[in-house]
Amino acid sequence: MSFCFEEVMTVDLKIRGPFPARDDLLIIQIVQGALTGVGVYENKLSGTVLAPSGDVLEVGPNNIFKRNVRLLAEMDDDSFLFMQYGGRTRPNEVYTEKVAKGEVVNGDEVYFMIQPSFETSSLKYNWLNENIFVGKMTSVLMPTAGADGQVSYSIAKVS
Repeated sequence: MSFCFEEVMTVDLKIRGPFPARDDLLIIQIVQGALTGVGVYENKLSGTVLAPSGDVLEVGPNNIFKRNVRLLAEMDDDSFLFMQYGGRTRPNEVYTEKVAKGEVVNGDEVYFMIQPSFETSSLKYNWLNENIFVGKMTSVLMPTAGADGQVSYSIAKVS
């Protein structure tokens, strides 16, 4: 058995926080963002992330970050798209050091994967309802008390 991965979009998010609900539970506000088609989907997929959107990040055993993200996007056909994803981040020394210094962490420096799913009533974007996707963080700059951060993902369709 083999799988084929076709990159379909990038997701770029401006983030704020984190806001600790508990020592092991952090809320990260998604302030704004964009969904942009790539490859054969360039100029065929475009959306703007709206509030309310956010990430509930649970710090689990062995310091593994467990993500629970919900976001809303207004698409270029005036429809709305609900994107939700879980995921895992395994912080390592490079990640921890760069976050502490306020530096950008690149996707090849840490394990940071997501499994997004989509829901929409749009006929144009109905194919997003019908497929399985995976994503990899391409860069992250964690927010601080004085400055917003950013996170970017590359999203692929699995077939």
